[in-house]
Amino acid sequence: MALFIALGMYSQSPYLVVESVDNDSFEGGNTYKVYLQFTDEDQSLHAIFGDVNDQIQIQTTTSFYQDELGSATSMSMNPNAFDQFPSLQYDSYVTIGASTSEENDIWNVGVDFENFESNSILNIDNGAWFVLPDVQQTSADETNKILILQLTTSGVASGNLNFQGRDAYGDMWQERNLTFTSDDAQVFGCTDDTANNYNAEATYDNGTCDFSVGISDEDLMEDDIFQIYPNPISDGVISITFTSKISNNTDAVLNLYDQSGKLIIDQSINSEQLNAGAKIEINRELAPGVYTLQLRADELVQQHRLVKE
Repeated sequence: MALFIALGMYSQSPYLVVESVDNDSFEGGNTYKVYLQFTDEDQSLHAIFGDVNDQIQIQTTTSFYQDELGSATSMSMNPNAFDQFPSLQYDSYVTIGASTSEENDIWNVGVDFENFESNSILNIDNGAWFVLPDVQQTSADETNKILILQLTTSGVASGNLNFQGRDAYGDMWQERNLTFTSDDAQVFGCTDDTANNYNAEATYDNGTCDFSVGISDEDLMEDDIFQIYPNPISDGVISITFTSKISNNTDAVLNLYDQSGKLIIDQSINSEQLNAGAKIEINRELAPGVYTLQLRADELVQQHRLVKE
């Protein structure tokens, strides 16, 4: 166990977050995924351990679902078997960063999984499950979190765990006695109502928001219907001149998107302002960068790049 007792320092502590998984009313109980959420960039996780001072304890008020084709770790989660044996994907297991058997290499030392596999509790007071430092699964996902548990139960799951890994500089860090409970489970999804895939039921933003403009080249007009001058701009004033009359009766919508596709401005323009030679100004504080200014009127769509210095 000396391998897992090295101490290190880092600026902010990670924490545990629990995802409530939609398991299509699976009769074996509700499924939860537990993640370690990093607060620093480029951290990695290598071991989850228990010792005589701080034990690992993972339990439920009822029992854990353990599929007959599964095992105590995610090494048994063969995605090719999910269609034929759908209950396998809700098996309870421990892991570091991997939810299936693909690109997965988990080891353990001093861990007795017998009680866990018999649907009960997991206690570790002198052992760990771990992965070797040079494998990809030690790294966090794009939202800087890493999967450590999947638990399916009809009761309330909870636990206490200890973690060890490396920071961006290669120095060892360690965090003890992080706790979780499924009572705090979140619905993961996009919580930004300006995104294309906004989920009104989501309570935890998992970084999947899609702000793409979604306009193909064939949808754009070949001839300019508006121009931006000056461009680049140095202040927050966007000056727009219409070069041709767009519509007699239809209002237009002017949208400004940042480089990620996030909507920054959504403004209606009265049809009376859409005459050739007409000018409008929009005053908005913008961070330096490249933006897309898009105009829509009926089936007409045009967009120009806008640069803020």
